[in-house]
Amino acid sequence: SDVCSSDLSVTTGQIQGVAFDSLAGQVSLGKGQLTLDAALEAGTSGRLTATGTMPVSWRAPAGAALPPFNLRVQSAAINLALFQPISSHIDMITGVGRFDLQVSGVAGAPRLEGLLGVQQGSFRVAPTGVIYSGVEAAMAVEGERVIVQEFRVQDDDGHTGSVTGSLKVAAL
Repeated sequence: SDVCSSDLSVTTGQIQGVAFDSLAGQVSLGKGQLTLDAALEAGTSGRLTATGTMPVSWRAPAGAALPPFNLRVQSAAINLALFQPISSHIDMITGVGRFDLQVSGVAGAPRLEGLLGVQQGSFRVAPTGVIYSGVEAAMAVEGERVIVQEFRVQDDDGHTGSVTGSLKVAAL
């Protein structure tokens, strides 16, 4: 199959009002696979990297094989407001996120593993208008199992909820 490669670079931009210095990397597409080595540099708002490969399609035609996932997403600290565009029902997102996640396995059943955390988080559920704050979270993901080491949140009436334990979640 043909391979198409490109270097990308966006400098001095904003996502939902949060400034970033650059979004840069290399991307190639070919043989049903996307190869990515990209970094979002956001100065005091943090850094996020994504490196590895993933299939272009998650479902293969009968009898066909797709390339596997081998993608890592990492950030020692990133402003969660940068993720606002991926949610239509949650807005006013604040806080610091920490990620070290690996997606691996076959296209039809990828496996997610790693750690994620949130500090000083808050958000509004747009349809209800309820604002949640004081979000502190530390979780480990092991495929379909999520281990909640800590999850605390407070609603706009001052009620606090906390969760610890583990749960099984549906595959990606």
